[in-house]
Amino acid sequence: AYQYHALRGATTRRRFIALAGAYHGDTLGAMAVGEPSGFHSLFRPLLPEVDFVAPDDAPALERLLGERPDQHAALIVEPMVQGAGGMRLHAPEFLREAERLCRAAGVLLVCDEVFTGFYRTGRLFAFEHAGLRPDLVTLSKGLTGGYVPLGATLATEEMFTAFLSPDRGRAFLHGHSFTANPIACAAAIASWRLLHAPACQERIRAIGAATAAGIATLARHPAARRPRHLGTIGAVDIEGPPGYFSALAPRLFDAALRRGVLLRPLGNVLYAVPPYCVTDAEVALIYETMGALLDEAASRP
Repeated sequence: AYQYHALRGATTRRRFIALAGAYHGDTLGAMAVGEPSGFHSLFRPLLPEVDFVAPDDAPALERLLGERPDQHAALIVEPMVQGAGGMRLHAPEFLREAERLCRAAGVLLVCDEVFTGFYRTGRLFAFEHAGLRPDLVTLSKGLTGGYVPLGATLATEEMFTAFLSPDRGRAFLHGHSFTANPIACAAAIASWRLLHAPACQERIRAIGAATAAGIATLARHPAARRPRHLGTIGAVDIEGPPGYFSALAPRLFDAALRRGVLLRPLGNVLYAVPPYCVTDAEVALIYETMGALLDEAASRP
């Protein structure tokens, strides 16, 4: 995103905008656009400065763009749901307004679909819920069904052509050792075909329906806080200390594992993101186990 602007002469566009509570990875640039108070805080002195706005706060984004005209290269978002930040949902209306503001200010829109892509939210890509047209989309994980590592960055034709030139100095030279690894690419093609097979699409719809039913049951529990779901993602907060380093999470993990369910709580957030091979009975067991953990929380003094 920065190089695109620089190639077009907009060399002042050096800052990025991200959402509070974000997570985008663990390299320096990715940490910079992650939640400032999270587990990347130790590295803050090494990271470029980034402006953060709260999800759903379009007026704050508008003020920021007005205060720093021609300084931002891109806004990066996890569309619809912030995964590692605690399965936080935000409204499609906010995303549409954010896109409008970015377009007016000449700022690119980057959608990080590493967690949300490949029907995890019920759509192929989560940005489809808001009808966005992002300039860049980052993909991984579901690209190969998790079978082997592979990442990809999708770009608009306009962005792609900005780098085309006989001058190799204008090229995007950030290739990596495993770029276009043929085994990983073959796995991605096979996974894409399986993903769109009728049987898999039916399973995704069934998991989404079972997730909605499971969350609806948990929502009636007196110890449940903020029950929410989107596609195959279901989450509920439990009473206790929040945060990635919360001592509550390992206890919840152990309690679920004793019941035969592998959960990975984020602090006081219980959530499930089941694989597409899961059965309806297994989804039911997941949410029954969450209910049991809520029972335990309610019984504590």
